[in-house]
Amino acid sequence: MAQPNSTTRIQIGAAQVDLLTKAFNGLFSQVIVVSSREHAGPGTDLVITPSVRETQLSTPSESYLNVYEVWIKYSLDIETADGVPIDSWFLPAYGKTPSSYLLSRTTAIEEAAIIALRDAGAKLMLDFFRIPAIYGWMQQQAAAVEEP
Repeated sequence: MAQPNSTTRIQIGAAQVDLLTKAFNGLFSQVIVVSSREHAGPGTDLVITPSVRETQLSTPSESYLNVYEVWIKYSLDIETADGVPIDSWFLPAYGKTPSSYLLSRTTAIEEAAIIALRDAGAKLMLDFFRIPAIYGWMQQQAAAVEEP
């Protein structure tokens, strides 16, 4: 659950797990979701631990715009199966309602959060293999497979 301020809570847990699972299934041939590193089985190449570092919410009364905005700032800690750090990748996500007209505050915040999650998924799919440390790690893995 994200809490961008003291009076607002955004339930993104289940949607977030679903989003990240689908995105990683699009990036890798096999993905296993585990509750901790210790549950990663043999043959695991990477362990990716996502966490929400910060959430922010902007409402029409704060921004004087007729939109609700949600920012979710993720950190993806990426390690080998034996715990060697590869990278800690910052993944910002942003979503806003096209307009807050005819939407309740709750519905508007929910819509903005859904759009922010979609943004996170799109950035993950497009940029994950562009991370220099990930690209380098993959090159090393490919070279190790090619060696006789």
